[in-house]
Amino acid sequence: MFYRIILIKNMKRPGGEIFKEKKETTLSILAKDLNLKIIPSYVRDEDFIMAFMQSVPDREEQKKYITNSSKYVLRESYDPNYVLFFRRTLPSQQPKPEERWTNEYLQVRNLLKREIPHGPHRLYSIILCDSLQHLLINGEKEGITNPFTDWEIVVDFPDYNQDMCICQFKPMNEQKELEEYLKDKDAVSLEDVVKKIRIHKDNLYSSLYERE
Repeated sequence: MFYRIILIKNMKRPGGEIFKEKKETTLSILAKDLNLKIIPSYVRDEDFIMAFMQSVPDREEQKKYITNSSKYVLRESYDPNYVLFFRRTLPSQQPKPEERWTNEYLQVRNLLKREIPHGPHRLYSIILCDSLQHLLINGEKEGITNPFTDWEIVVDFPDYNQDMCICQFKPMNEQKELEEYLKDKDAVSLEDVVKKIRIHKDNLYSSLYERE
C-alpha cells in the first residue's frame, strides 16, 4: 500500500534527536527580511521546508504564510488562508477524522509524547500542515473538547482527506527509526496499528456512554 509521504534525505540527525531551532534556512532568512515580531519556529526545520516549498514554490506566497502565521500569534489582523496549523497522525489513503490541530509547530514536531508515546503508533506517524481557513470549513467541534494546549483547535472534520492538505512529511530521523523497526520480524504493521486504535476508541466511547 502506497502513502504520499515526502521523505527528506538531506539532513543528518541521529535517531531520536529532537529538532532544535538553530540552523539558518531559506525560510528563516526570508522571515528575517519581513521584520516580524515573532518568527514561526517551522522556518528553521529543513524537514518541513522541503515539503512546504515543493507545495508552495512561490516566494510571495511563502511570505504570506510566514507573515500571517506570525500575526495570528500576536492576535493581529490576519488572513486565515495563510495561517499554518499542524497535526501528527497516521497516514491514510481514505478520509478519516483529523480533529486536533495546533499552530505550535514544536509541539507537533518534538512532543505529544503522552498522546502518541514512543512505539509503532509514533513510528508510523506523519505530520500534516494545512491552513486555518481549510480546517475551519465545517467550523470548530462543539461541546467539551479539552484542548491539550492553549493554541490547539478542535475542528469538525470527520472525513478529512490528507491529500488536500498543504503538505505532509515525515522527519528524516523518524523515517530512519521506522526503517530500523521494520527490519524486526515481529514489527507491527501500519494496518494493525490502525485496527488497535479503532478498538481503543470504540471501547472508550462505549465506556463514556455507559456512564451517562
